[in-house]
Amino acid sequence: MTRASPSAAPVRFPSLDGLRAVSILFVIAHHLMGAAGTPASIGAVAHALALGTLGVRIFFVISGFLITSLLLGERTNTGAISLARFYVRRTMRIFPPFYAYVAAIALLELGGIIATNPGDYLHAATYTMNYHNDSAGWYLGHAWSLSIEEQFYLLWPALLLAAGPRRAPWVLVGTTVIVPLIRAGATLELIPGFSDSGQSFATVADWLAGGALLALWRGTLHANGRYSRLMAHPLTPLVLIAILFAGWTAFGHWRLSNVTSSVAMIAAVLLLDAVVTHPAKGIARALNTKTLMFIGRISYSLYLWQQLFCNRSASAWPSRFPVNVALTFACAILSYYLIEKPAHAAGRRLSNAI
Repeated sequence: MTRASPSAAPVRFPSLDGLRAVSILFVIAHHLMGAAGTPASIGAVAHALALGTLGVRIFFVISGFLITSLLLGERTNTGAISLARFYVRRTMRIFPPFYAYVAAIALLELGGIIATNPGDYLHAATYTMNYHNDSAGWYLGHAWSLSIEEQFYLLWPALLLAAGPRRAPWVLVGTTVIVPLIRAGATLELIPGFSDSGQSFATVADWLAGGALLALWRGTLHANGRYSRLMAHPLTPLVLIAILFAGWTAFGHWRLSNVTSSVAMIAAVLLLDAVVTHPAKGIARALNTKTLMFIGRISYSLYLWQQLFCNRSASAWPSRFPVNVALTFACAILSYYLIEKPAHAAGRRLSNAI
């Protein structure tokens, strides 16, 4: 009996690229706030809703869901999960565009054009920026979220492999319970060593866990007729969006939002399920337009390069709106086609050879 080939087509879900697009546009809008030439309306909305941080949290939900779905798909196709293949794919998917960006920042600093803070390169290169965020400079500071994702990649696949799909979900359930308590303790300054900045693994891991739980329990959820009918209702995504923003902002009571963001996380997870399951209905249809799908595909490179140009403290012309947005997209497109896409393909080939 031959083992199923690991070279099966990668798992793809409708609407995910559109959700990625919305997330990265939230981040860009937030970083444009205060930049020269940015329309006041963009800054006002981004500030009022903390769109940048929310965009990153939605990325975490997507990552938890997609990574777990990929691992489960491999288990179904081959009968096992290969950590070696997983890490080869992730390494080739994540590292080349990121280190190319870090190299570009280093060259610009050598040329005296920009400046970073002590320790930035070390923590960026080792994906530990979330332990350096209080001292991080602007141009590499956004690596905090990439560091959290890398730490998730190190922990979760091995845990899923060891515990199995039946026991591993309870670790995730525990995470969704414990992390909000840590957030609340950090907000109230009851836990030494934790801040309420929301940039540590221990204060955001529930968003990754929520996405992973959806991947593990999606089949069971969809077997429930009442749940399936609710997800199919055209108003469900709109209601979930309202709940998402209500939980995220706590109606302007931001210290309280560190607790109510658990509600936002659950709403984000259910929203993801709704738009993935019914991509042709309501707002999900908009997520699957060519423009949003393209922005979603290049969202990783966009996230990397927006940091260089969307710096509200810089006064040079590349940081002025809308030039900064145009330069962000230009560099991201070059990064995607010249580095990210070829490296991703190479990673799949290397993975299949293991």
